[in-house]
Amino acid sequence: MKNIIKRTLAITLAFAVAFTFFPALSGGLDAHAASKPAKVTKLNLAWKGQTSTLTWSKVKKNLNGYTVFRNGTAIASVGKGTLTFKDSNLETGTTYSYYVKAFKNTKQKQWFNKKTGKWQKKKPAKKYRGKSKKVKVKVYGKASPTLKCITSGSKPSGNEGAYSINVKCDKVEQTSLSLSWSSVQGATSYEVWRNGGYVTTTTSLSFKDENLTKDTEYVYVIKAKKGSDTLVENNGLRVFTSFNTNLDIQRVNSGIKLTWNPDGIVTRFEIYKGDLVNEGEKNTIKNEIKIGDTTELSFVDETAGPDDYPCYMIKMYRGDTLRISPLKWISEPKSTGN
Repeated sequence: MKNIIKRTLAITLAFAVAFTFFPALSGGLDAHAASKPAKVTKLNLAWKGQTSTLTWSKVKKNLNGYTVFRNGTAIASVGKGTLTFKDSNLETGTTYSYYVKAFKNTKQKQWFNKKTGKWQKKKPAKKYRGKSKKVKVKVYGKASPTLKCITSGSKPSGNEGAYSINVKCDKVEQTSLSLSWSSVQGATSYEVWRNGGYVTTTTSLSFKDENLTKDTEYVYVIKAKKGSDTLVENNGLRVFTSFNTNLDIQRVNSGIKLTWNPDGIVTRFEIYKGDLVNEGEKNTIKNEIKIGDTTELSFVDETAGPDDYPCYMIKMYRGDTLRISPLKWISEPKSTGN
């Protein structure tokens, strides 16, 4: 009899230990106990108009798909074989933030609480405990880095839709840039704001900002004013001063070939050609014209002849964010005396 009691106690103790350290054996595997997917380590964001497009790195195993979060709220889930998502019909002139999490489907045991009338993960006290069930839940990995975009267009202050203003960057150099904007009916002046700080007030439709830092992002807001009232303002034009684009040019049989490999994410390129002019210690481009528009990392200027020595500049866009390359030119050969 003593041996039977000892064996019974040993079996009971073994089961207690097993259920304590291995909850899956009891059929009550909690979602948080399941192994989580790895973190999405890379997220790219491009936008144009009122549409943003996200792409991200692949999580290799232990997942069923990905969930896209916009401004902290889940907006869509896709299968594990999909590594991109397009978000359309966004509000004009609005800031959006995005991140992505990989998820794994699992089952979680829940109990009905007779006192609250709700299902819950934690087992209720015995007198309130109703039936149990298993429900399908998502276990998320860590969030990817968060990226932000600003949709294009003006965001009026006051009379919605009554006014509009279009702001553009005409020229960028290492330490300066030039802005221009459309006229607003009824406006008596325009305020220029840079990175949230007031810069100046002007009655002109253009402004040159100088003494900037090279390879730096600046955000400009132009406010159309009538007295002390703001009629309309754009929601921020992002511009980078000149940066490293790794631009290279060389003569080929068909003309002059340009190649580039910019730092950072760029989705569209505009190619300009003009005349190189030396102004003191500074080289500038004059009489420039647009000769091409591409999404590739190379372009051939077939209009350039063997006796042409042009200067080139590349405007690079990521959504509405503009970067402009340093100038690159074909040098004329030095003349030699007889």
